[in-house]
Amino acid sequence: MLREQVEGACPLYKAVQTQANLAAQAAGKPSDYRSAADYGTRVHKILKNNILHNYYGRLIPERSFLKYAQEIAEQSYSKNGVRYGLPGSLRLDVLEKVKSGVICVYDLKTGKSGLTPARMLEIGQSVRKNFSNVYRIFVIPIQPGLNM
Repeated sequence: MLREQVEGACPLYKAVQTQANLAAQAAGKPSDYRSAADYGTRVHKILKNNILHNYYGRLIPERSFLKYAQEIAEQSYSKNGVRYGLPGSLRLDVLEKVKSGVICVYDLKTGKSGLTPARMLEIGQSVRKNFSNVYRIFVIPIQPGLNM
């Protein structure tokens, strides 16, 4: 999908990209960390805090949902998703509810691996299962360093 199409469908795309850029900048250089995973975790945490501080109520950061339809304990589930890190759950980096029936999911990528079709399908299925009346789901990779 072209960037212009994403911007048209997902109004806060540029804001999420900007916040990802700022998060990566605040995290420092990847070489300052023990591993790429440590660096990625740090950027994700900063992005979450940036989103909560600047876009509370408009964007939802780091929300966990069940991957598949399955029974779970009542204490693990709420209308806002499942307990953070629950086994069998999928954590979405940033979620934007655009309007009734349309959701944009931003998946932060700090390393070399991209967003695979299988991962996109998994994200789409999880969103569809957890939000009623959704007819369009955009899954968008966000890579820090992209100029807007």
